[in-house]
Amino acid sequence: MLSRIFPRLSPRVSALPTPVTTMSQRSHIFTPMDWMFYYFPNYSRDKVALMARQIKIHFAIGFALVFFVYHPPYKGADYENFHKSPLYWYKYNKLERSGQLQENLRIKRDWFYDEDPNAS
Repeated sequence: MLSRIFPRLSPRVSALPTPVTTMSQRSHIFTPMDWMFYYFPNYSRDKVALMARQIKIHFAIGFALVFFVYHPPYKGADYENFHKSPLYWYKYNKLERSGQLQENLRIKRDWFYDEDPNAS
């Protein structure tokens, strides 16, 4: 009755895509805990120790992912590791052939502080 008077107040059908709404029915991201209890009864006999062990394992996996996979030390810390496109190399070679590259590198400032005139 109210939906005829106020159509915006009527309940809406879920606007989520079908794969999102059926995800819990067809797959699990992680191993379900009941499988752990069923297939590994000795491993999961003490539920508190199991949870503490899993917290430690997941922390170690997360730590390793962050520090060794997503951010390895000294990888890409400078501009030399970046990909240079064919357009970059075309312009670079063109400037080098014309002599403008050497002139630009000659006048480019690569220091932060001016030299002290009082230093001997």
